[in-house]
Amino acid sequence: MEEFSNKRFNEELRLFFKENNLSPLERDGILLFEKYNLALYPTALLESKDEYSNEIEFIVLHQDLWFNKGKIVKNSLLARLGRGEKIGARECSIKKIGSLVAKEFFEANHLLGYARSKYHYALYYKGEVAAAASFSSSREMVRGGRRINSFEWVRYASLGSSRVVGGMGKLLSHFIREVNPCEIMSYACREWSRGDSYKKLGFRQVGITPPVEFWIEKKSLKRYPFKRALLLSRSGNPKLILESGVKSKNLGNYKFLLELYNL
Repeated sequence: MEEFSNKRFNEELRLFFKENNLSPLERDGILLFEKYNLALYPTALLESKDEYSNEIEFIVLHQDLWFNKGKIVKNSLLARLGRGEKIGARECSIKKIGSLVAKEFFEANHLLGYARSKYHYALYYKGEVAAAASFSSSREMVRGGRRINSFEWVRYASLGSSRVVGGMGKLLSHFIREVNPCEIMSYACREWSRGDSYKKLGFRQVGITPPVEFWIEKKSLKRYPFKRALLLSRSGNPKLILESGVKSKNLGNYKFLLELYNL
């Protein structure tokens, strides 16, 4: 496989914009969509973005994700730029789904893919899953001297480039009615969001997780957690030589909490 390059990455970005009639302004390597108060930051493999502005929404585009999960990345961009179908949550029905249906959906529509969870729900529109959410099993926590049942909202995604307006709220409300949690915790990737959707649902930001370091193989652009890459390299794995790749990192996540036990 030919090694990915900045030139090829930029060419593919320009082609994507042209095909979708998008014309961003370029300033110092940052692509601005002023109409949407959104900026794209395309990273080279050796670069990382340490600064983060709250004045304008940023999306950080990593070359390896563009190459290996391009369909999901492109659909997510189209959704954020208003180019996908808008579906009203009121037009959708809610169903509890099994792990196999959830896995297929999240692998095709979420950058992080599927994660094991206890509860999976989907919004169906015209017989097709339009959005889905997954929640963890209960974990006992102590808050103010009392023991409560705490859950994690593990995944949410909509189908392709579509947006289900009110979809997150509808799925969250259904989970709360069915399970009666005392609190729900979740994360928003800082490279794609400021977490505004969580804030609108009543969550409050309680922290920021530190950046995660990765090792990226130059030819395949396969991404490994950096510590795992070190272990595999030291074990003599011939397919993973650290000198054949580069170190990168993400921006970490916003951590949000929805407290229901005082309501």
